[in-house]
Amino acid sequence: MNIIATAEMGPGTFEAKFVPLSKSDYIKQIWVIRKTAGPEIDKVQYIIVPKLFHGKILGLLARPLMLVWYTIKLRANVILAYHFIPHAFFAYFASIITGKPYIICQTGLYIQRYFQKNKFSSWLVKKVISSALFLNVPGNRSLEFWVSNGVPKSKVNVLHSTIDTNFFKPDPNIKKEYDFIILSRLAKEKRVDIIIELLSQLKNKGYKFKAVIVGDGPEMSSLRKQVERENLNDFIEFVGFQKDTNKWFNLAKYYLMYSESEGLPTSLMQAMSCGLIPVVTNVGNISDLVNEKTGFLQNFDNPIEFLKTLEFLLSSQDKTLLQNYSLECRNIIIKEHSYESAQKKWESILEKIN
Repeated sequence: MNIIATAEMGPGTFEAKFVPLSKSDYIKQIWVIRKTAGPEIDKVQYIIVPKLFHGKILGLLARPLMLVWYTIKLRANVILAYHFIPHAFFAYFASIITGKPYIICQTGLYIQRYFQKNKFSSWLVKKVISSALFLNVPGNRSLEFWVSNGVPKSKVNVLHSTIDTNFFKPDPNIKKEYDFIILSRLAKEKRVDIIIELLSQLKNKGYKFKAVIVGDGPEMSSLRKQVERENLNDFIEFVGFQKDTNKWFNLAKYYLMYSESEGLPTSLMQAMSCGLIPVVTNVGNISDLVNEKTGFLQNFDNPIEFLKTLEFLLSSQDKTLLQNYSLECRNIIIKEHSYESAQKKWESILEKIN
């Protein structure tokens, strides 16, 4: 089976999507249309969009036409779209012209909010989904959302990001230097400012801890000023964007996230695979991973609850309990979000197509 895909994803995320798919015996070749060449993956080749068409307007015109041309030229059997807007619409257009089926892979929750925006948005998205062969979603809450809005359950698969659990794993040779790690793009919706405020309250209560913020983004300057204003320079360290996230996860004990919206973050899966205990907000599909056995799921509108959990973790003397959390974290990632688990899910989907 030959697949042609339209997708734009960064390093790490791209491999998470395409490595498990490439390992399927059903797959002969995968071509990916994108702006730049991606990582070397067996069976994957890249079709580079000319720089002239990298802009939004020209890209919206050129990309679907390229998808049509190469679907026909390369005799692709299936079109694959990662990210709904705009790639699912490209696939829809290409499918109409070429007669080839397409699969949509939802990543974040933006498309669900867009769907609810107005009647036209709802009609448009539903039209694209109804014509698709399958809709892959990031978790069970997303599955429930689409089914409740009339999408047949048989069309929806829970299949999202996966990680290399043989790479992201606990390293006993690395000494823990931090209690908490926040690994995220530093944007407003991630609400890292709330975490900093809670850490400030911990400091004022007399708790000793060390936290590291890994990542970059538009809120970096504002967050640095907040740390200085709260006199937290000795408690919180900024290290910017880091390629070797595995090392940084192994330097910490607990993963913190206070996002107001998420699909199912890859960084959460990486942290849990390394045995970190998560303290995260109950948004998106995160409850698929974080439960009473694997970590602490907090209400977004209850920062006091979040703070109490941090106090518990810093003061707990029950090492066995914390170790059990850590083991369960890794186990659920291996079972549900390893390359091997995603490969099996893809095998099931491709078998139906074949």
